[in-house]
Amino acid sequence: MKVIDSIQSFKESDEFRKFEIQISGFNFFEAVGIERMEIRHSAFLKFLPDPKGEHRFKDAFLSKFLLDFGFLMGMIEFENFYVIY
Repeated sequence: MKVIDSIQSFKESDEFRKFEIQISGFNFFEAVGIERMEIRHSAFLKFLPDPKGEHRFKDAFLSKFLLDFGFLMGMIEFENFYVIY
């Protein structure tokens, strides 16, 4: 199955619909008062997954995101996963 097909299938799943309902009322950017500042959104979204970022998370966020995304898509079937940077 192609990645795009996996994504489309996931978007049509009951799990995704439940997830959308759970998060539909929460907006992180609104919570911190920058909901209309797209440039800051982009900067934040670039900053967080950067393994060399000053946040000191190293690759923790990026690895977790990729593992969760891959798991949801049914694409990752291995135990050890590393982000090389």
